[in-house]
Amino acid sequence: MNKKQIEKPFDFHKKPIKAPFYIFVLLKIIAFFALLRTKYKIKKENFKKIKGGCLIIANHLSFSDFKLLIKFLGPRHSYFISSIDEFIGKEWIMRHMGCLPKKVHFQDMTLVRTIVRLLKKGNIVTIYPEATFSFAGVTNSYEQNLGKLAKLANVPVVVLHEYGGYLRSPRWNNEKINKKVPLFLDAKMVVDQNEVSLLSESIIQQRINEYLEYDEYKYQKDNHIKIISNNKAQNINRILFYCPNCHKQNTIYGENNFIKCNNCNANYEIDEYSILHNKNGQTIFENIGQWFKYQKEVVSQEIYNNNFYLSFPVKISRFINAKKGFDHNYALGTAIQNEKGITIHGQTKDNKPFDFEYNEKLNSLIHVTFSVKGNRKDAAFEVHNATDSYLIYPLDNTCVIKVRFGIEIAHEKYLNSLKK
Repeated sequence: MNKKQIEKPFDFHKKPIKAPFYIFVLLKIIAFFALLRTKYKIKKENFKKIKGGCLIIANHLSFSDFKLLIKFLGPRHSYFISSIDEFIGKEWIMRHMGCLPKKVHFQDMTLVRTIVRLLKKGNIVTIYPEATFSFAGVTNSYEQNLGKLAKLANVPVVVLHEYGGYLRSPRWNNEKINKKVPLFLDAKMVVDQNEVSLLSESIIQQRINEYLEYDEYKYQKDNHIKIISNNKAQNINRILFYCPNCHKQNTIYGENNFIKCNNCNANYEIDEYSILHNKNGQTIFENIGQWFKYQKEVVSQEIYNNNFYLSFPVKISRFINAKKGFDHNYALGTAIQNEKGITIHGQTKDNKPFDFEYNEKLNSLIHVTFSVKGNRKDAAFEVHNATDSYLIYPLDNTCVIKVRFGIEIAHEKYLNSLKK
């Protein structure tokens, strides 16, 4: 195979493949054995079984989501919306499982039309609107267009609310798996076939939002789930960047079961119920989820006061195709972010200029990853245009979560300005 064939662009809009019977059976077998030694429960509300086309909306906590979904579907199969990262090295199996590729948080009307067509033909389509595993055990922000999608396809909506997956394997601490944490999948038909044509897009979206909201720390507390581990704080700097005690940023790090600040020496211990205890000062947040959400408020204040500014060196990776994945040595540059969005300027390894911009008018969210094939230990954010996708890796201690918050709130501020 010559170089041109190897570097053939990834086809985002290839015709969807219905899972062959042997793939269908294989997935059922894998889910069965994966859950064999796991304590789990599946509950259904407002329906007994899914008939015909249905839009399934699910929260996204860990790899356990997919196993529970397969178990929940029973004799039915679903098409899935998946990020391009998931196709690297396994495009054939992903497509034959019924996965539809998407540039995360990038508008693709062709994909929308494909989803609507599949739903109208009586298929099930599953969407994880957060488009990433939970960052901190609380609901990630997501696009508010699911009510519109349900109306376009005129199908019922089932929301899958999983509990426990994040506690078993926190996204930022990817070496820790607590297999004894029980899983619970609560499936509720929030809009039935009779209602979908009667309700407005906004009401359907509201019902989805209400039932998709989650807090893993509350689930742990309410169910008295004890987690014994000696590395609960490993890699916590991936999601926490702001010290609530001294108000300094990029000073947080994890050590064993302790979250520490290298500026004021605040020292938070994470106990067996994931409750925080400041060992040498005031305990401001009960758990990591509260701390995480507060950081968004900090960024919001900076943006609305016009004093949000980041400038940091970056490594730039370019997506080639599913076979070769990302070229992780594509370019080097500098990213500059303020309330107007983010710009990236640099130079490729071929000494060509690299320029990219996400302004506050176009993008409400940005995809963040901590694990990409070929570069699994570094955090990055993902940006796209019509032709290409890039991973942007900060080369200093800039937290990619703050970058994501900045994109989201800058867009929010822009939308609010239009209402005046």
